[in-house]
Amino acid sequence: MVRRYRIGLVALAALSGVASFIVYRTIFPLDSGDLDEGVYVFQAHMLLHGLVSLPAHQFGEFFRPWLSGQRAGRIFTEYQLGLPAFLAGAQLVLGSMRAGLALVAGLNVIAIYGFTYELFSKRRVAIMASAFLALSPIFLVHSALVLTYPLSLLGLDAAGWALLRATRTRHSRDFVVGGLLLGISLLTRPFDVLLFGVPLLALTSYRMARTQPWWQAATRSAVPVAVGLLPAVVATAWYNWQATGSATAFPNMTADPLNTFGFGTRRLMEGQPTLSYTVGDATRALGTNAAAVPSWIFGGIFMLALAAVGIIVARRRAETWALVVIGLAFPIGYFFWWATTLSGATAKNGLGPQYYLPSFVPRCRRIRSDPATAQPDHHRARRRRAGGGDLVVGSRQGQGQPRILPRVRTGGSFAARRPRQRAGVRPLQRRAVHPRAVPVPPDRSLVGRQRGVRRGPGRS
Repeated sequence: MVRRYRIGLVALAALSGVASFIVYRTIFPLDSGDLDEGVYVFQAHMLLHGLVSLPAHQFGEFFRPWLSGQRAGRIFTEYQLGLPAFLAGAQLVLGSMRAGLALVAGLNVIAIYGFTYELFSKRRVAIMASAFLALSPIFLVHSALVLTYPLSLLGLDAAGWALLRATRTRHSRDFVVGGLLLGISLLTRPFDVLLFGVPLLALTSYRMARTQPWWQAATRSAVPVAVGLLPAVVATAWYNWQATGSATAFPNMTADPLNTFGFGTRRLMEGQPTLSYTVGDATRALGTNAAAVPSWIFGGIFMLALAAVGIIVARRRAETWALVVIGLAFPIGYFFWWATTLSGATAKNGLGPQYYLPSFVPRCRRIRSDPATAQPDHHRARRRRAGGGDLVVGSRQGQGQPRILPRVRTGGSFAARRPRQRAGVRPLQRRAVHPRAVPVPPDRSLVGRQRGVRRGPGRS
């Protein structure tokens, strides 16, 4: 069963990588209308030559002021280090930047599978989420573009996979890996880390707090995550210092102070016309981008309706509300970013509501009448290995009545065990819950006939 899902996942990942090449060749052979792509490629070539800035007297007239700034006689680009560094690495290792983009597309499909499985412990739901992501038009389009959104999405989903796995394994290694993966998004789109990471870390702490005090759970998870995140923080501070002269000043806001969050006079870069970004503009941009969402996800309005039903059915689960918060965080957070007015103009017939891509992660799950009793796949597999059916125990010494102890599910796990100190009672299966014994006729032929019972002495 597990092998079948793995084969399907590998096939989906491979198809997503191939689709990235096909979309690039057929639709965007000369890149898209988003002129950021050329800057990312140029910055990657700068890194390949060991440069993070260029002398202004030599290159200033070539492309200034397009998406760049100038300080102390040096020119720097407006973007963070993540995507250009990845493109440069793909050029060195794979021989092509496009091959790196295809790799990101395939890894995204695998990451959403792991994230969904750790959320709901259902392989079927996880493989469906991977398929829905791979088939969503916004993912197909952006997987072929030299833009930051797919790489940032990969870091966020993979970090969610690692951190939620850590709540199950309780290994500090998984927390450190989660921090390292969050660092990918920090180097690519720092604001997305805030919008996605806060609900994710809150869910992680909540899961940990189920078995220990909340302050201890927060400390045990926060320290290794911070250790894993530290290299990305140091790299970001170093690049900011090299480009802008300050470790805390980001290049895009230093190149033009009007290119920032909030309302007021805003501008993309020096030399471009300004605009007055108001609450009304933000509201219209939000409505335009949100209205375009159904046409950019697999299943359209039907999938959104199914997601709403799933929220209602699973409303008592913390995982459900964590996903709801993540889904709402991006439209609310980018409400204060003036460039949503630019993306809104092409949200329906252009590149889609690209700022909301992390909130497009399909949140499908099996709808059941009582989600709290859903039994995880790894528990079901353990039950199959041990043998199912009711538990039959031997009689007490001197008595002739064997008893059948019914198997009862409690929240997806087999909880309490019968005390082993009771003389004459042999538990023939390790994990069973039996609130009461059910008397049966004193027919010893019943003993050993039940499915899953092994003959031979048990542990006393």
